[in-house]
Amino acid sequence: MRRRTEDLHVWPALTDLMCGITLVVIVMLVQSTIVMETERARLKKAIAAAREVIKRESQRIGVKRELLTGLRDRLAARHVTGIEISPAGNLVIPADFLFALGEYKVDPAAVEPLGRGLGDLLLSEKGGNVRYVLVIGHTDDVGDPASNLELSLRRALKLVETWNRHLFAGSNAGPEALCATKKLIPSGMGQMSPAVVDPGQCGNRRGEVLGCRANRRIEIQIVPKEADDADPCARARS
Repeated sequence: MRRRTEDLHVWPALTDLMCGITLVVIVMLVQSTIVMETERARLKKAIAAAREVIKRESQRIGVKRELLTGLRDRLAARHVTGIEISPAGNLVIPADFLFALGEYKVDPAAVEPLGRGLGDLLLSEKGGNVRYVLVIGHTDDVGDPASNLELSLRRALKLVETWNRHLFAGSNAGPEALCATKKLIPSGMGQMSPAVVDPGQCGNRRGEVLGCRANRRIEIQIVPKEADDADPCARARS
């Protein structure tokens, strides 16, 4: 009888213990499920955001390619030659075509076709897709880096100044042209971003031993506006 009485006391305790363990396991499973669902939702949101970024970047690249093609066509129509496209997708103009060595003064007549080509693009309907146009000066590594940086910026400033005057030429003298001039932004890189580092790729003329001709250049970088950016010239265009 005593043994049976002890058993009667032990079994409820074991039952309570098993129920407690089961409850703990259930709680842990529920928590694990909640965590998994939270992580799954977070991962799904991150994937959707990444896809949106890729989509917008693809659209931006497509718009830039279209604008670049349009600018090249306009320049070709004005018989502008010697312009290449860099691996980054910028128009590259040899600085030696525009400036004397070490100088920043420019012949307005020599750069007029370039300016008019840019103006045609900015004042066209496609110009509404342009956020801004960077005009970037580059030099070779001959001389003082600070002086080269100043020279590259002065060259870009002189080009933008000259091209902006052409945007106001003839029938273009209006608010739309004024707005378009604000999209041309000069910048200088000096010798900090060479196009080539191999002297064999410089394209120097025979007897030209100083500097690298390919690194002395002007790059025109078209930066398209984002899909949700408003065109600052839309009011002027209307």
